[in-house]
Amino acid sequence: MDPTPDFPPPPPSTLAGPLPPPPASAPATRTAPHLDLRDLPLEVARKLSFDRAAPKRLRQSDVPPEARQVVAGVWDSVVADVWDEVRGTKRRDLRDKDRITAIVARILDRLQHGERALLVAGVYYPMPGDAGWKHAGAAGAGSAGAAAAGSLALVGSAGTAAAVAITTAVVGELFETYVASSARTRQYLRARREPDPSLIAMDLAEALGYTDNAGRRSSRALTTKALGYLAKTAGPRATSRILRGLVPVAGAVAAGGMAWRDVQRVAALELRPPSPEEVARMAGEIDDEQAQQSPDSRFDDDPTQLSR
Repeated sequence: MDPTPDFPPPPPSTLAGPLPPPPASAPATRTAPHLDLRDLPLEVARKLSFDRAAPKRLRQSDVPPEARQVVAGVWDSVVADVWDEVRGTKRRDLRDKDRITAIVARILDRLQHGERALLVAGVYYPMPGDAGWKHAGAAGAGSAGAAAAGSLALVGSAGTAAAVAITTAVVGELFETYVASSARTRQYLRARREPDPSLIAMDLAEALGYTDNAGRRSSRALTTKALGYLAKTAGPRATSRILRGLVPVAGAVAAGGMAWRDVQRVAALELRPPSPEEVARMAGEIDDEQAQQSPDSRFDDDPTQLSR
């Protein structure tokens, strides 16, 4: 099956280092030019960098290093814009939905591309572990921890602290995509399937409420529609995650529970029917196994046995 052009190329080239530009199909919703850490004062950039500011859960050691590089790239690609939006903003204003919606609008194209990059990372570099409940638990713990870190960050000064809080919520939402993609990938692998990003994108979209592709084989057209659904809902999902994360204690509990539920929804879906190409591959593997177990194969190493 042809890969959709909306995905980053296969690893390793794209999954290491900075993220490539967002696809041309991403809507142009930002209201100001994008910044990166190099555009900020040096001390501010240091405080906001992934290695210094990201919660431990997003930098955890059990995430494969290739996937961790993607998470870091997503963080560094949005945190400068967020800081530029919130500097000078009063903390009470950050709980205003319209204000948060405007911040998300500025980073929406990077957010959409980051979600796709993390989906790809989940396919090629999934989290370790085969038990689905472990992935759901990891998503829940990660989201709760990110929300707690976000609410605590607001105790500090309104510039860098608020930027860390909001970026933590945004990247925490995208990290959940990576965990769900990992869990779903391992389900297919246990069934001796070979999942690709197109297949996983359709499953993630269905778990989030997109039903037009339910139970259908993956195809280029269906994958494009699923990606469109994920892109359309990315902004509202991030906004909701940010607002929840800014509520002390209760926000962390809600974030953890919803992340656990979302990953469980993906895991509960029936595996999608294989494509004709995948059916042919699996049939070939069965033929190879049967050939290896044929009666004559017992005598390959000892021809004298043929005379008995």
